[in-house]
Amino acid sequence: MFQVKGIFQAALAPLTALAVAGSIFGATAGSAGAVAQPVIMTAPESQLMAELNADRAANGEGPLAGNGVLAGIARQRSQMIAASGNFTHYAADGSLVFAGMLNGIAFPYSFAGENLAENNYSWPVSLDEANTQLMNSPTHRANILSPKYNEVGIGIAGPTPDGKFYYTQIFAAAW
Repeated sequence: MFQVKGIFQAALAPLTALAVAGSIFGATAGSAGAVAQPVIMTAPESQLMAELNADRAANGEGPLAGNGVLAGIARQRSQMIAASGNFTHYAADGSLVFAGMLNGIAFPYSFAGENLAENNYSWPVSLDEANTQLMNSPTHRANILSPKYNEVGIGIAGPTPDGKFYYTQIFAAAW
């Protein structure tokens, strides 16, 4: 079942999966920029990135480059959500958490987006199911296939004590 709320869409499969997508357009951060970092991903994060780029290729889009700064933010987002259980794009003040994180380090971007997914499938089914859920949701699919983005970072956390895995994809049109 899908529920649409503004530019965000939650995709629900009873007790198995939930995903939320959000984008900010035309946002800019300070010109100082973040220091480039090598992309260091876990094997599951690398697998999800490979699936993302395979989905882009299957739909006529070029691959997104991995970005170490974005990967660090994505991993931190997944860990924050896993620790708090607060599965949302928004901070208590109504601002977008990922935008605040990007702006807080003066990451230079012209567009940015975030996909979040959660499920309680067993490993490694969880990762493939997260990718499937994201691609089956119009708003997530739009972020994944957007020609506006040129970089991505992926972060995964879990399983939590209740068996959930959390996935974050941070997209950017980096300068």
